[in-house]
Amino acid sequence: MFALVKKLLSSFSRSNKGICSICNLQFEDESLTLIDSLSLCKQDYALYCNSNWIDFKTVKSDPEKPENALMIQDLKDLLTRNHIPSYIKCTYSQEANGKIISTFILFIPENLEEKAFSFHS
Repeated sequence: MFALVKKLLSSFSRSNKGICSICNLQFEDESLTLIDSLSLCKQDYALYCNSNWIDFKTVKSDPEKPENALMIQDLKDLLTRNHIPSYIKCTYSQEANGKIISTFILFIPENLEEKAFSFHS
């Protein structure tokens, strides 16, 4: 009986892996550094610390316009495929009518802004 309970409890255990906010690759938790609400692998942690990051694209999304959130992720994926590192930060606010607005900001290194614009129309 004890073995069954132990097996059941182990199926609810927390994952020991996470995703890097820049490269989107999976790593063991102990290989990731948490900084400014981002999870970063060693390579991207160095990039994050040594780059001047700029706001490349900002979009707002709400329950009536959820496609904006998908659009900014698609843009991040396009930049990643073209070897332009980026990450997304999200904030939330509530309007007077109670509607929750999500603001997504896509950041890129300042020195890659011109290259990034060539892929984004």
